[in-house]
Amino acid sequence: MFIYILKPLGPLHLTGNLVDDAGSIPFPRSDTIAAAIAISIEQLYGDCPEAIFQDALFAVSSAMPWSKVNANKEPTLFLPIRKDTIFPEIDKKYKRLAWVEQSFWDKMFDSNEFLLQLDNIDHFIYDEFLSSSSSEIQHTSVRQRVTVDRAGGESETFFFGESYFSELSIGDSCQSGFWIAAEFSDDEIQSKFESALRLLGDTGIGADRSSGRGCFQIIQH
Repeated sequence: MFIYILKPLGPLHLTGNLVDDAGSIPFPRSDTIAAAIAISIEQLYGDCPEAIFQDALFAVSSAMPWSKVNANKEPTLFLPIRKDTIFPEIDKKYKRLAWVEQSFWDKMFDSNEFLLQLDNIDHFIYDEFLSSSSSEIQHTSVRQRVTVDRAGGESETFFFGESYFSELSIGDSCQSGFWIAAEFSDDEIQSKFESALRLLGDTGIGADRSSGRGCFQIIQH
């Protein structure tokens, strides 16, 4: 398995509901990323996207957050909290907890024990993140738009979210973004995948790409 650390170059336009039913912060899903990568491979190499999926040439995860508070340190990865394990200590008060720092995640779900003292837990939970750092990782801004029916002239209001990452919102004291994991059938498809990922970073993922939304760069893999 290969990990790719991606740094957003601007906000990410999130379509649909602001948050899902579990209350988690939306990041690009695996099917969205896989489809975008397959289309980019077709643009670069002429490979048929349908054949890529039929032959299972690669598998890619949904995007997950990362943060880094020190330029000299490795990024801290976050994983989604597992819903198949219940910790009574946090079940009621922290239902919105969605992302767990990898070092905590490994201990929690390997041992099935909540590792933090209850009288100390508030020092580690920030919004939907269980983290050893209090730095802001990401926030979502709700925006409103109006569409007008050309035929009837009726207007309809809808809302969408834009995801901003820490360097964009609170300066250079913290960097954050999203990461993905991928597996490949061979070295050739990995090379094509990485080229397509770079192209996708230049063109953007999500909506409003023409205005710079959804662009990113690969900073580590």
